[in-house]
Amino acid sequence: HQELGADEVAALAARQYRLALGTSRRLVADEGLDTVWFNQPTTWSTPIPDEQVSWLGDADRFGRQVTEAYERVLPDGVVDLSTMFAEQDPPVFYDTAHTNELGARRVAEAMWRELRPRFADRCQEDEPCC
Repeated sequence: HQELGADEVAALAARQYRLALGTSRRLVADEGLDTVWFNQPTTWSTPIPDEQVSWLGDADRFGRQVTEAYERVLPDGVVDLSTMFAEQDPPVFYDTAHTNELGARRVAEAMWRELRPRFADRCQEDEPCC
């Protein structure tokens, strides 16, 4: 069997992402809805402690190569949050892709900063939605 390199894996992932993005855009267009897509961080786009790097070994190197290649081919209009934990001290992941409660809160806050201007005409500053 043939092993794929990081660029090939990233290209396949980006293709799948573009297909899903296109499908959802067509579905919401029929309903007159607006959507925003986000590329969220993973451990591969976040510095991790040396002891974890040594434990992950080749998986860490390959994961980071795939992530870097994938971020270069993200579809237009996708908000890239992948590097938002670059300066993070406390742990925010409990595996390579899923955040703990702290990480989830920080991702939600970053998403809200991006989304909030879309709601400016619908609520006042002192209302709960803002």
